[in-house]
Amino acid sequence: MRTWTFAGALILLLLVPLFYIDVAPAAEGPVAVIANPFAHRSALDVIAAADGDVLRTSNWSWLAIAATRSEPGFRDRLAAAGALLLVAPGALGACFNSRSHDEPAYGS
Repeated sequence: MRTWTFAGALILLLLVPLFYIDVAPAAEGPVAVIANPFAHRSALDVIAAADGDVLRTSNWSWLAIAATRSEPGFRDRLAAAGALLLVAPGALGACFNSRSHDEPAYGS
């Protein structure tokens, strides 16, 4: 039993940092905004309050991808506006509505 406990702890010790690296947003660029799903404020409200641009929406009001052209302090403004969590958009890629073909990608 002690061997299994040690093995489980070792696996967690190795996998948790990899999970964090995978979902941590880059220092600049788009970020997935997760708002509190039980609050009255949606992710779009949070992004608007932080003076950001909505790049993609999802079927859930508490999840969207945002970016801004005035990057300094954007993530702090999102947190102050009520963002529960900021993650890399690629980590949640399947959760977002597809972009239309005539809509340009951000930054192009």
